[in-house]
Amino acid sequence: MNDPIPAEPLPLAPPFEAVGERTWWRGLPRAFEPFGDDGAHPQRSPLVLLEDGDPLGPAHAGHADIEANGGGRFSHWGEGLYFSTADGSDPNTNGRAYAVRRAAPGDRVRLAAPFEAQDGHAFWAPLGPEAGEADSDAGRRSRLELYEDGVRLGPRHSLVRDVEAMGAGRHLHWGQGLSFSTSDGSDPNRNGRAYWVQPGAPTWRVLELGGCHMHDAVESAHDRGLIDGRWRASTATYSPREALWLARQALDVVTAPDLLRPLALPSKPGALDTLRAAASGDLDLLVVEISGNTDIVLGDTVLIRNEVAEQFMNPLKAAIPEANVMILRWHTQGLLRCHEGGREVGAQALLGFIEGTSFDTPLNREMLLHARGVRQTRDELRDDLIALRDRVGARRFGLVSAPNVYTPDGRSVSWGPNLLRDMVSIAAEIGAPLIEVDRLVAERGVPFSVCEDMHHLTPAFLSGLGDEVLKWFD
Repeated sequence: MNDPIPAEPLPLAPPFEAVGERTWWRGLPRAFEPFGDDGAHPQRSPLVLLEDGDPLGPAHAGHADIEANGGGRFSHWGEGLYFSTADGSDPNTNGRAYAVRRAAPGDRVRLAAPFEAQDGHAFWAPLGPEAGEADSDAGRRSRLELYEDGVRLGPRHSLVRDVEAMGAGRHLHWGQGLSFSTSDGSDPNRNGRAYWVQPGAPTWRVLELGGCHMHDAVESAHDRGLIDGRWRASTATYSPREALWLARQALDVVTAPDLLRPLALPSKPGALDTLRAAASGDLDLLVVEISGNTDIVLGDTVLIRNEVAEQFMNPLKAAIPEANVMILRWHTQGLLRCHEGGREVGAQALLGFIEGTSFDTPLNREMLLHARGVRQTRDELRDDLIALRDRVGARRFGLVSAPNVYTPDGRSVSWGPNLLRDMVSIAAEIGAPLIEVDRLVAERGVPFSVCEDMHHLTPAFLSGLGDEVLKWFD
């Protein structure tokens, strides 16, 4: 059956028949009738009602709801249209033009009072199927953005508890409706403002592999409703080899020996499972932060530097402070700088410190005796990045070079000679965009960009770093 409902507005001329105090009826072309709602298909109609060119709604409203609440509610039912005007006036005399057309992608959907008050600042507005897919446990699927008198509110995708506690325009499209707050905490039933939702740009699904800089930048963009960060329980990685090792374990391509698993897998609860779901899912972007090209390797197993620090080095420093110097010699000089003499001296000293203590385990002894620092060549870095890109299979792939330490005048210190230069040439060779964090720090200045420890970056800088990543979608 050909669809007779036009894409362009079809004017509805008076007279409109009053069937209640707020409800009016107007017959429609007979060809529209099979496309209208009925008892078996209560949300079938694709009709949009316009008042002076602006969409009214909600559509598919119950006839008792139209009569009780008005506000632009309407129903294409059977051979005609039951509707109310935006302000309850008589459409025969208010001087406004009414028309209908077929709903189109990108249409805005008017929200009509009354809105159900929830806890705190939150109110609830029901939505029909024209609102599109809602957020769910599977991710941030909704594209809806909320407007108040034409001003976009947000962030969208907010947690319900944040809508309730903080308000300020936060909203969430979930299930069959919208949990939302007004810009100033006022009651939308009484403040006289118009509210509607309209599809915006998709919320990009992003997987970040790297250190704390990029993780915090992605978290900032996620919290502002700009992206859907897919690995919230992330574990820091520093090199492409370390990131690739984690991804391969998550996708069951490689398995660490049982003895080494505590240091070769992320210990954060759920981290590997959520990485597996993210890396095997539908991703718009994989972004890899690189802050080093040296890894801690034991045989064929890559040890996660963050786990070595959290499970061995930091507890040992706290329990045996006098071991701190040798920890630095073994780890920083011996492993990260690939100095075999420093590694051997540090390892033997640490074996003496841990003897007879709770740190004297087969795993720790194996690590101290046999782990080595291995520095990748430029071509090895490139090959691992290509393997990581191909393994995850996101639609877009980008790189971030992020040195670990800065001098007071903003110069970067990198673990590995020529690493930053190599990253520039690798990015050009494999066709990946590259954000050079050290350049951004230089442009924006140390006071704005770098914390007092000269290692971590400020929240303001990280928020901007997340925005830089979003430019890849332009």
